Amino acid sequence: MAAFPAGVRGYADDATTRSGDEAANTTHPTETADSLQAQQPAPQEQIGSGTAATGEAAEVRAASETPKNSPLRQLELLASGRAPFEPYYDGHKFGLTTAMTRASTAVLPEQDILDDYLAAGDVLPSIGKVQDRYAELISQLTRLMMRDGKLAKAQREMATVLNYLRTAPTPKLDPAHPLLPGHPPAAQLPLNPVVYLTFVIDSVAPLIRIMQMSGAAGGGRSLPVPVPLAQRQRRRAAFMWILESVSKKQSRGSGRNTFATRIAEEVVAIAEGRSGLWDKRLQLHKLGTASRVNTNALTKKRKMKRRL
Repeated sequence: MAAFPAGVRGYADDATTRSGDEAANTTHPTETADSLQAQQPAPQEQIGSGTAATGEAAEVRAASETPKNSPLRQLELLASGRAPFEPYYDGHKFGLTTAMTRASTAVLPEQDILDDYLAAGDVLPSIGKVQDRYAELISQLTRLMMRDGKLAKAQREMATVLNYLRTAPTPKLDPAHPLLPGHPPAAQLPLNPVVYLTFVIDSVAPLIRIMQMSGAAGGGRSLPVPVPLAQRQRRRAAFMWILESVSKKQSRGSGRNTFATRIAEEVVAIAEGRSGLWDKRLQLHKLGTASRVNTNALTKKRKMKRRL
């Protein structure tokens, strides 16, 4: 006869074989009050028209009970296209966008006057063009450095140039070749490499270009006529001078950053007055001054074209 395993009640101990009163009053030692309470089914929520809330009402109640500064509330606002942060609760490090900080954003007529911040729940402003995220000069010079359509490589080289200017020592400015008026002190130029590069390019940029008018001098000879340049044209001419000067110099190292390093060294040489581009600019201006009497020929030629 097989024996019952230890710890298991036998057939004689089963409550079904006993009388009703004895089975009701008998409790197994292992059955405690906690276990009996755990076995009891949890009370179900009454489902009815008066007590049960609909799904929409539950969402509204959950949204109203969500704190304003909770991440869930911020995600809800962000998903609906609204400002996710509340300045009163979260704060902000650099300040939120205002009408003054987004001049390139199209503002609606009723939004001409805005507060200093956007409160939580306000519609986020539209973002300007992605191409305008860099300074105008940096974008122009980067595309002048680009070869074979490799813009990412040109951007990396421009970043190397700016990093070199930022880490370079304080330039020793030459009074004989000064930068444009209004430039920061020499000790502050490396702190902002974009301003550093801007003042150097604008200072060495020529104001004019010499246009050769073929046959205007008589006998088939060309006549030099000075023509003023716009700001973008001046910057392009100055940087093309720098690229031409850098291409003639040998690299003092190896690696893919040597070209950008030579450009940055030429920029520092211009700031310190050691570059030959200052003499090139002076010779061009002297030639323009000597040939300024020929501007009348250009004016006459334009009048002739208008008559025709």
